[in-house]
Amino acid sequence: MVVAAEVRRRKKTRGLPREGNDRENPFNRLPDECIAEIFSYNPDPTDRWLCAAVCKKFLLLQAHMKISDFKVKESANQSGAGDRMKRCLEGSHAMDTRLAAMAVCKWAKGIVGDLSIRGDFLVRKAASYSTRVPHGVTDCGLDIVGSGFPCLKSLALWGCLYVTNRGLVCVSRGCALLEKLDLCECPLITDEGMVAVARGLRKLTTLSVESCRNIGNSSLKAFGAYTPTLHSISVKGCRLVGDEGVFAILAGLPNLKRLKLAQLRANLRAVLALVRHCRALASLSLEGYSFDVATQNASGADVENKDVAFLDSPDLRSLARFRPVGMECSNLKSVSISGSWALNDEGLVAIGRGVGALEKFALEACHRVSFSGLVEFLSGYAKNLKSLSLTRCNAIVETSRSWAGLNSPPSCNKLETLMVGCCVLLGDAFLDWIGSVCSNLREVELIGLEQVSDRGLASLLMMGSGLEVRPIERVTLNGCTGLTDSSISEICRCFGPQLKSLSLGDCPRLSGHCLRVIAFYCTELRDLDVSGGTITDADLAHLHKMLWLTTLNLRNCPGLSQKAIDSFELSHFECDLVC
Repeated sequence: MVVAAEVRRRKKTRGLPREGNDRENPFNRLPDECIAEIFSYNPDPTDRWLCAAVCKKFLLLQAHMKISDFKVKESANQSGAGDRMKRCLEGSHAMDTRLAAMAVCKWAKGIVGDLSIRGDFLVRKAASYSTRVPHGVTDCGLDIVGSGFPCLKSLALWGCLYVTNRGLVCVSRGCALLEKLDLCECPLITDEGMVAVARGLRKLTTLSVESCRNIGNSSLKAFGAYTPTLHSISVKGCRLVGDEGVFAILAGLPNLKRLKLAQLRANLRAVLALVRHCRALASLSLEGYSFDVATQNASGADVENKDVAFLDSPDLRSLARFRPVGMECSNLKSVSISGSWALNDEGLVAIGRGVGALEKFALEACHRVSFSGLVEFLSGYAKNLKSLSLTRCNAIVETSRSWAGLNSPPSCNKLETLMVGCCVLLGDAFLDWIGSVCSNLREVELIGLEQVSDRGLASLLMMGSGLEVRPIERVTLNGCTGLTDSSISEICRCFGPQLKSLSLGDCPRLSGHCLRVIAFYCTELRDLDVSGGTITDADLAHLHKMLWLTTLNLRNCPGLSQKAIDSFELSHFECDLVC
C-alpha cells in the first residue's frame, strides 16, 4: 500500500534534514482532497492509526473524516459498536491534536459518548501572555468533534477561551444525538452560536450555561422556541440574561422539570409568579439575584426532584413569602433553607403545615429559628421526616424548660438520619429530646458540639433506658471534645456487629483504649477515623486483625511512628490509609 510505504520511508529517513524530505515526498505535492480520497479506502482502525502517525497533516485529515466518507465498509467487529466511552481532556492535554488522535483511534475501542474539555490556570496564564498560538481547544478541535463523534451525547466545555460560534455550529451539525451541553467561561460564544445549537440539536434535554458573558436573552428565546425536549436548564452569571429570556423559557417550555437561575438581573417577583403556572417543574433554584428595583444581593430556591431550598432575599423577609411554598408545593419531599434571616419560628411552622409529605429537612445559618420553633415543627409536622440536618443555627439554644411535655405524641419515628454541625449552643438537653421522639435512627452525625457529654450521647443512641437498641449503622462524632472512652465503649458494645462507619476525629479526651474496644466489637466496620487523636504504635497494633477495613484516617496523630504505619499498610494493602 502506498501509505504503508510512506510510513517505512519516514522511518528510514528520520535522521535526514526535514526540508530535503519534504521536497522528496510526493504526498506533499498532492492536494488534501486526493489524500483524503486515498484514506477513504482504509477504514481499518489499525491502519488508520499507523497512517496518522506519519505526520500531523495525515492525523488531521483523518480526524475530519466521517463514516460516510469511507468507500469500503468496516468489518462487523470493528464498527465501533462497543460500549460508550467517557473521555476528559484537562489542562495541557486539552488540545486539538488530542481530539484528533481520539477521533482516529476511537473505532478500535468503542464510541465516545461523553466528552469533557476543561481548561486550567496554566492554560489561562499562557493565553494571557501569548497572542500567536492559542493554548487549548479551538474551533478546529470542535470541528473534529462534529466530524468524528457522531454518537456523542454529552459535551462539556469549561474554560475554552478560543472556542467561538463556528466551533459550536460544527458540533450542532455533526452531533445530532447530543442530549447534554455544558458551557462554562467560554467568552467568545455569543447568541448566534447558541441559536444554531437550539435549531440543530433537537434531542437536547439538559443545558447549562455559566459565566459566558456574551450569551443573552436571544439564546434563551431560541431554546424556548426550537427545543421542546429540554427538561433541565441552568443559567448562572450571564450578565446579558434578564427577564425577557427567563420568561421565554418558562413560557415556551411547559414540560421543563429543572430550572436554575443564579446571579442574573431579573425581577424575582415576576419569576415566582410565572413559575406557579409550570406544573411540570420539579426543581427550581433562584440564587444570587440582582434586582432591577433594588440592586441588593438576594437568593432564592433550590428544588431537586420535589425539593426546595430558600436563601436570604429582601423580597422574602415576611411570613407571607413562605406560605406559598406549602400551598403551591404540597408534594415536596425535601426542604433546605440556608442563610435566611427571613425564616423564623412562624415561617418554619407555615412550611410544615403545607408540606405534609416532607422527608428531608435541612437548616443552615438560620439565626431566627429557636429551639421551641424547631420542637413545634418536628412534633406536629414531621410525621414522614426521614432526614434532619442542622448546621450553624445559633438561635437554637437550650433552656431549662422541659421540652418533653411540649409535644403531643411524638411524630419523628421515621427519622433515620440526624446531622447536627457547629451548633455550638446545643448539648445534652437537645439530644435527650430528639432521642425520646426517634426510634429508628440509622445514621448520626454530630460535628463540633463541644457541650455534648457521654450522658447526652447515651440518651440519643440508647433511647435513655438502654433496653431497646436502635439500628445504628454510621456514627460521626468529629470535634465533640466532651466525649470520653466510656461513651465510645458503650457504642461499640451495643452497635458493634451492625456498625459500618465510625468517625472520632479531633476528640482529645479519647485514648488508645478505644481502638482495642473497636477491634473487639466492631466486626463489620469498614470506615474508621481517629485523626487528631493521642493513639500510639501499641494502640494501632490492635487494629491489625481488622482485615475488613477499607478506609482508616490517621491524620495528625503525632504519637504514631512511620514504622508502625508502614507495618499496618503492609498487612492491609486493600485499606485506603490516610496519613
